[in-house]
Amino acid sequence: MKLNIITPVTRPQNLPAIRESIRQQLGKGIDIAWWVIFDSTCPMPADGWKDQLDEVENQVQATITGIAGHCHRNTFLMQQELRARIESLNVLKEWIYCIDDDNILHPDLVPWLVNKKAELGIYGMVAFDQVLKTGELRLKAGKIAPNHIDTAQFMWRGLRSQGVRFREDLYNADGYFAMEICQPHIEELIVNQPLCYYNYLRS
Repeated sequence: MKLNIITPVTRPQNLPAIRESIRQQLGKGIDIAWWVIFDSTCPMPADGWKDQLDEVENQVQATITGIAGHCHRNTFLMQQELRARIESLNVLKEWIYCIDDDNILHPDLVPWLVNKKAELGIYGMVAFDQVLKTGELRLKAGKIAPNHIDTAQFMWRGLRSQGVRFREDLYNADGYFAMEICQPHIEELIVNQPLCYYNYLRS
């Protein structure tokens, strides 16, 4: 099982904490690729490769900027679909997940994926509960709609998002995107268990 993690970056000072949260989950049974996309307003730091996760971390400098990193997520989706055309359609079976540059990977997500790996074969999308840094529940998975689901709350297979893009003019485009890749399909899995944080790295 491969999990592609996308992180649009305007706050490079948070990358060490995000990197460490991913590092702690390596070698546990999930093949992780981390795509770090620097916004055009945020040049890649000179020491950007310091402590890089070998064969996991991919850093690129974007020539574009936009609201909440949606344009960078779209860039990844287009690149993924191109990979599928050139390499193999199996690329579209890989999972895609977003961790913003003010958040970290929840320590329970990868172990949960490992335990459910066989069951996840029939699903194209998974949504889960979200908690604050304190552990307090912020959003319960269930209603997939704008303002009811956060970027960090769901992961999906590339097959679901073929031709679908985040709206680059809306801050809450994550909700619209999640709703669009859900319909008219029915094979999403709702998990009422906290498997992601909200703005963990914000003070």
